[in-house]
Amino acid sequence: MKDYLLTVKNLTITLADKEKDIKIVDDISYSIKKNETLCMVGESGCGKTVSALSITRLLPSPPFKIDGQIFLEDREILSLPIEELYKIRGKEIGFIFQEPLSSFNPVEKIGDQIAEVVRIHENFDKKTSKEMVYELLHHVGFKNPKIQYELYPHELSGGMRQRAMIAMAIILKPKLLIADEPTTALDVTIQAQVLNLIEKLKDEYGLSILFITHNLGIVAQISENVLVLYAGQIVEYSRVFELFKDPLHPYTIGLLNSVPSLTKIYSYNKSIQGNPPEPTNIPSGCPFHPRCNRKMKICETKNPPFIKIENRYVKCWLYSEEKNAHS
Repeated sequence: MKDYLLTVKNLTITLADKEKDIKIVDDISYSIKKNETLCMVGESGCGKTVSALSITRLLPSPPFKIDGQIFLEDREILSLPIEELYKIRGKEIGFIFQEPLSSFNPVEKIGDQIAEVVRIHENFDKKTSKEMVYELLHHVGFKNPKIQYELYPHELSGGMRQRAMIAMAIILKPKLLIADEPTTALDVTIQAQVLNLIEKLKDEYGLSILFITHNLGIVAQISENVLVLYAGQIVEYSRVFELFKDPLHPYTIGLLNSVPSLTKIYSYNKSIQGNPPEPTNIPSGCPFHPRCNRKMKICETKNPPFIKIENRYVKCWLYSEEKNAHS
């Protein structure tokens, strides 16, 4: 495990309901190497954000319950006392949230909110922490950091708010950066600028990044490896180049077909029909089978195992010898 910064083993997240517990994330495992970017991809509601929030135990308990193991290098995070976890949040693991306007305190100045991270973890005085924030704001693209330090969140544009959120996440040079849909509310030009900034900071600080998105076009630009989630389960894990060249799971093929392109390569599955299942109503067997145009009888009754194909993994009966006995 020494080569990996983050290791997630058999992560299962359930939500307590009046009648029964609802499984939001179902037994997922993955690892992120040092200085690697892993993209977690899937439609809304597949469990991407919930699984990311569980890494630093940001899910309220109750109603959420987290089972499994999460290691930051050799430390198991889920079993740490909350006081130890506070030391990790912000300092060793930074978080870029999906919508910075709702993540920042609206009645506090942007600069003061970033400086607070420094004062909490490093016990620096107000002057020292403010100078650190000035320098970092300039580094992430603020042209007049001393003036913009004094602004409130609503006084910044969407792109500048996201830059401020990135500054807050990396000011203490964490080992791991979790970026949850950081470009969703931005126009295409600003998206590109934010992605370039994240890549630049990754190289400068040696960051490992867990990047959550539903946009496969972004994945191609920033990631080395891709993990595809559907209904709270991993259905495919692959290197980026191999996934785009030869996607294995029918769901992955559908996602790739949904990316606007001048030249469509994946012609045998034009689009994904239907909608993802609600967590309260996951189908039996393979959860994707009601939407799959290549399903077999076994898909309706039995969830497939993970199948290794060279250095890739896919959770689909199409690649299993056992299908011959049930097709």
